[in-house]
Amino acid sequence: MMFLRKMVLAALGCACLSACNLINPAEPIPAYIYIPETTFTANYQTQGTSSARITDVWVFANDALVGAFELPALVPIIGSGSTKITISPGIMLNGISNTRAINNFFTNYTAIRNLIPARTDTLIPSLTYTTPINFAWLEDFDKVGISLLRSPTSASEVLRTTQAFEGTQAMLGVATQANRIWQAETSESFAIVRNKPNFLEINYKSNATLNIGAQILSGSVTQNIPYLSLKSSVDTALKQPVWKKIYVNLTPVVNAQPTNARYKIIFSTIHSESGARNDSVFIDNLKLVN
Repeated sequence: MMFLRKMVLAALGCACLSACNLINPAEPIPAYIYIPETTFTANYQTQGTSSARITDVWVFANDALVGAFELPALVPIIGSGSTKITISPGIMLNGISNTRAINNFFTNYTAIRNLIPARTDTLIPSLTYTTPINFAWLEDFDKVGISLLRSPTSASEVLRTTQAFEGTQAMLGVATQANRIWQAETSESFAIVRNKPNFLEINYKSNATLNIGAQILSGSVTQNIPYLSLKSSVDTALKQPVWKKIYVNLTPVVNAQPTNARYKIIFSTIHSESGARNDSVFIDNLKLVN
């Protein structure tokens, strides 16, 4: 009986030792940086809206990458003492969740923090555009004239509406059973530099697909390239469209064209239902940044 009792105690001791080994007291305890959100500010006169959609942060500690984290983020950092924390803002290219990248048109945020293991510090990065930066096109639809025109293939006009994301007006495109195609294009063409980032920023809401493309003008050759189709922005809970911010990555389009090419930006929607519902797209705060 005594022998059996010793065997049980020995077995329990081994089990306890195995469990305790799972928690290694020699393993370093991280400090934490909590980033609930970011703020972004632009000079409206020269840079347009301060609307931004920063979904992620890329965090560096003393210039070493810790990782990329979706906001709000609790970032573990192995280390202690005075540490330089650098935060780069991340976005979803073309609104696609699996194409996340640092937005190099935005500044990084840097702070010095005294890291203490197990302690959490909170940072709210304040961001702006980098300099120098080129805004090849800014359109907020609040001025007397607008820089978008009805395309020759469009059955519907380019309209303005007071249902704006911000300011007083936005652009409205409507496709119906009778006029199935709505298409708008920039009134001017733009020279865009190859082999560097080129983004189109846009606030939009729609109950239909919004197509974005480019018209390429190179010498005597003109071609239209469809590039991106954005799904309707209907919120399933609200059962109505909501405003969204999208960063359209035009870099692959531009890099595939000749150096001297010029570009017009094209927006369109096509009524595809047999019902009587109108397909409507609202567009505000257009920026072509490179």
